[in-house]
Amino acid sequence: MSALNKSPGPSCKLLFPTFFLVLGLHVFSAPAHAGGVLTVAGSGADLATMRLLAQEFISARPGVSIEVLPSIGSGGAAKALTKGAIDLGLGSRPLKEAEKARGVEQRLYAKTPLVIVVSPNVPGNAITSAELVKIYEGALSKWPNGLPIRPILRPRGESDTQILEAGILGLAAASQVARARNVPLAMSDQDNADMMEQAPGAIGASTLALILAEKRRLKALALDGVVPNPDTLADGSYALYKPLYFFTREPTKPLATEFMNFVLTKGVTVLKATGHLVME
Repeated sequence: MSALNKSPGPSCKLLFPTFFLVLGLHVFSAPAHAGGVLTVAGSGADLATMRLLAQEFISARPGVSIEVLPSIGSGGAAKALTKGAIDLGLGSRPLKEAEKARGVEQRLYAKTPLVIVVSPNVPGNAITSAELVKIYEGALSKWPNGLPIRPILRPRGESDTQILEAGILGLAAASQVARARNVPLAMSDQDNADMMEQAPGAIGASTLALILAEKRRLKALALDGVVPNPDTLADGSYALYKPLYFFTREPTKPLATEFMNFVLTKGVTVLKATGHLVME
């Protein structure tokens, strides 16, 4: 199995605010004088990066507080905007027509590689598409060191699943076989990473941005000989990625506009350090 190769590799419904507080609301504040509060929520794929960016933003913006809520998904962000529950949404897929019809708008700010990841005790740094299909089918059940292979899947309608199945020949059919075998299912981006960290021999998909920004103990594999990073994404040699959007709805809060512009100017250093191909 190519996972032995020493190839190079990088070592729902809207929830109520009280529930967000129970889950662990992240609030970043500068010394209080005239400023404002910005509430951000959405897809779990880039929440950790937004928390880093929020800290950078408020350090230069006295009086501002930014509340980064736990994951509610891209659809949850669109719903929350229409209800006025948040000021800025985060999406990891384009808006649906029904969401656009409710006045939600999108702004693509970055792309990040969608990567095949394994728990750190899995040997090697690479895998092929054919091997991944065999793993999902159950034809490959052990890593070369004898450790059982434990796939972790995402729901059928989730964007990670759709991107993988569209980009890897034979994976859609293999995924159906895996679901019939009752392979574990992770509902959110963070649940997915948690499950893979905790299961020796686990394999699944995540985003490079999440792994780097959350400092996850997971290993991203080269796929078919290509290392996933912003450079290989930019030159087209690595094809799997998640688009990352800001979602807004008129009238957009001025502080939200200011933060989005900051992300794509002074925040670019943070984005690049956390595995993003920036849409400048």
